[in-house]
Amino acid sequence: NTVVSVVPTHGAVVRADYKTRVGVKVLMTLMRNGKAVPFGSVVTARNGGSSIAGENGQVYLSGMPLSGQVSVKWGSQTTDQCTA
Repeated sequence: NTVVSVVPTHGAVVRADYKTRVGVKVLMTLMRNGKAVPFGSVVTARNGGSSIAGENGQVYLSGMPLSGQVSVKWGSQTTDQCTA
């Protein structure tokens, strides 16, 4: 959450706590059967992060753990998804 509401009195100093997600930034190219996943595919990480695949299957995710999996979905059929 990027917004925290506080109401200080005149001359007061207040502390605002933000929940942060610590991790690494990842830029990857997702391929399935030797071809890039379709443009606009929804990419979801197990840690809750998500993104959309760009041209040539490129995806940028931040706050990622050092290892893990992502799920990719581009249609409503069971064949329109994969895990990397």
